[in-house]
Amino acid sequence: MTIGGIVLAATVLVAQTSGNRSDVNVLGDENTVEVAQHGVGDNSSTVLQGQGALGYSDKGKALVTQDGALNEAYTAQDGFRNTANTIQNGESHHSSIQQEGSRNWAKANQQAQGNNPSFENESTIDQQGFKNRANITQRGSYNTSLAVQSNGEDNDAKLLQRGDGNESQIFQANGDGNMADVSQKGDGNSSIIGQGSLYEIIPSNDNQAFVEQIGDGNESAIGQIGGSRNFADVYQEGDGNSSLIGQLLGNDNAAYVDQQGDNNVSILGEIGGDRNLTTIIQDGTGNLSLVGELLGSDNETLVDQQGAFNVSRVGVAGSTNMISVEQSGSLNNSDIQVIGNGNTCTVKQGGLTP
Repeated sequence: MTIGGIVLAATVLVAQTSGNRSDVNVLGDENTVEVAQHGVGDNSSTVLQGQGALGYSDKGKALVTQDGALNEAYTAQDGFRNTANTIQNGESHHSSIQQEGSRNWAKANQQAQGNNPSFENESTIDQQGFKNRANITQRGSYNTSLAVQSNGEDNDAKLLQRGDGNESQIFQANGDGNMADVSQKGDGNSSIIGQGSLYEIIPSNDNQAFVEQIGDGNESAIGQIGGSRNFADVYQEGDGNSSLIGQLLGNDNAAYVDQQGDNNVSILGEIGGDRNLTTIIQDGTGNLSLVGELLGSDNETLVDQQGAFNVSRVGVAGSTNMISVEQSGSLNNSDIQVIGNGNTCTVKQGGLTP
């Protein structure tokens, strides 16, 4: 069964079982659309609010609930203070939310249905404007999530994944004061956060990024391009973790990396900035830390590695830099290159331990 139509202003309620398609197009302000599709799955839902020649739809609400497997949900809202919420219970679902405007909120929740596992779900949120909020929660295995926020300021994106083999990506472009937060627990997780400009070299200031990964084989990459006072924080606990943080342009950047486990690798590069602060602490076996800061002044770099087979490389070009490297364990190797005036360098290595 297929349900479709265009409504100017109303509260729309749609309830369907398996193998159905729902198309709702609502024009006007303060509309509410609720679509519930239950059963074994193979349902499709499309909700459009404020789309077309009549313009925006303000303070609209869209709620889509789907159960089973192989369901698809697409919600598009154009206007201000709209809310889109997609809940998918089961497996192999696809959720897409697109919002244009300001002060919009998009939420996607993909999880198990009863005792059945949840896996291979996909969720995408695309927001353009100011002060938008994006939240994606995925529980299960081999899920993927993507949040894109562009052409705006003070946007907030939070991704939470629980399970094995999940992937998460956040891209925030052409805006100031954006925040990205990713939390993953499980095996084989990977997280990518990009803040800055995608197509043009446009400064993007005051951005923040947070990543927390607990499990095995986690990978995290954070890129902040063009701006000042950017902040990046990465915490990884498990085996085979790797973290890469790149801050290209800007001032007063700060980056923290804390890795606990085995085979951790941390690479941090900051080019063209003043008063950068870098702290990398690795606790485990076979850790490698490389820190490069090319231009800038008043930089502070601290690398603390505890365990065995640790290698630290620090290269800084500038003035009034402070560098401290402490390694305790077996077969540690430290190479420091400093070019500039007023630099302070301190290296402590524990050496071989029984």
